[in-house]
Amino acid sequence: MATAGIVNTKLLKLQYADAPNTPVTVTCLTNAELSISNEMFDTTCKDSGQFKEVIPGQTSGTLSGEAFVAYDSANGHDEVATDTLSQAKLEWVFGTGVSGDTKFSGQGYFSSFSVSSPGQNEGASFSFEITCTGTITKGTFS
Repeated sequence: MATAGIVNTKLLKLQYADAPNTPVTVTCLTNAELSISNEMFDTTCKDSGQFKEVIPGQTSGTLSGEAFVAYDSANGHDEVATDTLSQAKLEWVFGTGVSGDTKFSGQGYFSSFSVSSPGQNEGASFSFEITCTGTITKGTFS
């Protein structure tokens, strides 16, 4: 059954795996984001008057996330770093994982990875970005 009411942010997670394996959640995520953009191209002509006219062209997407560094985690810092360095093609899924809820999925590559060690008594964290390649699919978890 789909999540009722407003979705709590702790439910939205990013899962990934080397293609063609089944994606699993990145360990100890603190932030996850999916961004989908439509490139627009100008179709303004002399008949358009003062207002610009556009139509959509290509669609692109990125996913980004932040998580705590835990060297003993099953799908965290070390795995993301390895896949970034190896330029492995990924399968990804973004959503709650709850049956009936909306999910987005597709393929991509890690395009960035960074590690941060702020302050003196805080958890070390890492951040990453996945650039999508090919179709982004919107569906529901079953």
